[in-house]
Formats: sequence, structure tokens, C-alpha cells
Amino acid sequence: MKNHTERIYNYVLLLYGPMGAGKTSTAQHLASLLCDCGMNVGVIRVFDDIYLPMLKIRELPLTREGLNQLIRALYAERGRGVISQLIAEIIVKEGNSERVYIVDSCRSPSGLRKIREMMPNTIAVGIAAPTDVRLKRLITRRRNIESEYDKDQLLKLMADEEQIYHLSEAMQLMDFAIDNSGTDNSLRQQVINILDRIRALFGSKTKNGAVDV
Repeated sequence: MKNHTERIYNYVLLLYGPMGAGKTSTAQHLASLLCDCGMNVGVIRVFDDIYLPMLKIRELPLTREGLNQLIRALYAERGRGVISQLIAEIIVKEGNSERVYIVDSCRSPSGLRKIREMMPNTIAVGIAAPTDVRLKRLITRRRNIESEYDKDQLLKLMADEEQIYHLSEAMQLMDFAIDNSGTDNSLRQQVINILDRIRALFGSKTKNGAVDV
């Protein structure tokens, strides 16, 4: 597959955060609220829309180890900017220049920088929560990719994630930050609180990604 290098000027809300932080819930609230404002919204779920089909095609196990194996293979085949390229391909294929995209999610500082390079109208939203809160969510939700892990294994995965993806560094690059340590209602209210500021950025960014002042 040919690498996509053309810049894309759709507005992109890029969600970032560790496993269990609440990125998917944040994406749902953002999509709902933006649609209520009359905006044309698309949601790209990186795991569901990119990783999962590739795991099945390559007959890799639906585990964190299988996912890591896939990512290493993609890096070898297309370079470390591969995820931003795949996201760009989805947007180009849909061909709707007016649509606002919510991307769930990016995992590394280098990935965020690459996405901003390719999609200059990107606004990054970081979602954080304490380790104990995230662990409880992971145990409760038990998605397929996490279902085989016990508590200690999940804690190790969470620690490894920080080292692999440099989460603390990436959170410093966010345009907005959300503390998702409370209830879903609290999360929705925080999304509402930043929504006007996000919409203001939609109106102030120019096509070269600069902000008019």
C-alpha cells in the first residue's frame, strides 16, 4: 500500500491517554455534543477500524502480544508514522472535507507529532485517571484483548505502557486535558466545559495550521 503524504485539512480531535483512562467514553461525549451543534462528525477508532481487521487478516492472536507484534510489523513495513498514514487514508477515502473527525486514539509523542504534521488542524485532548481507577475499569470492561489478563498482569501492562509510549511526555503536548477520575456525568461536564474553546479553535485555525490572533 502506498504511503499517504498529502496534507489533510479536516479538523481532527485526537484523543490521547493510557489504557482505561476513558478515551472511548470521551469520544462518545464529544461526538454527541458536536452533532447536537449541527456539525458533521466522524469517529475513527484506531483499534476497531485499523488494528482489528489487520489482526484477523494476518491471523495474529487477539491479545496485547498479538497487537504489539502487528505494530512492530507495520513499523518495519511502512515506518513509525504508519498509524497517522492509515488514519489519513481513512479520511481521504471518505472524501468529506467538511467532516470533523474524532480519533480514538494516539499513543506516543512521535505519533502525535506526525499526525499534526500531516493534519495541521489537529487538536489534541489528553485524558488521564489514577492507576487504581483505570485498573478497576479494565477489570470491569474486559474487552477481548484484555480478557486473558489477571490484576497483576494488567498492572504490568500499564507500567510497560508508560515506558513504551512515553505517556507523561505526550501529555505535555496536549491542547486540552481532562481528569477522568470521577463519574461519567463528571466526564461529560468536562467535555461540555472545553467544547466552546474547541469550537473557537475550529474557527481560528488557518489552512496552514496557524492560529489567527
